[in-house]
Amino acid sequence: LEGPGERYWTNGQLMQQGNYKNNKKHGPWIDYDKDGNILKEVNYKNGNFEQGEITTYSYHKNGKLGWKSTRKNGKMQR
Repeated sequence: LEGPGERYWTNGQLMQQGNYKNNKKHGPWIDYDKDGNILKEVNYKNGNFEQGEITTYSYHKNGKLGWKSTRKNGKMQR
């Protein structure tokens, strides 16, 4: 695989998107829940999680953002 990659939930909503390079995840990848809210943002380099920043999100039942957590080099950021 080379270029953009996407996966979808059975309801048609986007589940995951990012890019492939030499058949491996490369660059930013975003995971979504079944309602289209962002769950996680991660950077990959040649298929491996790149040490750096990972951001996760959690939502209330009403769809509003409950919290956002960012870790950089394994440490929680404020």
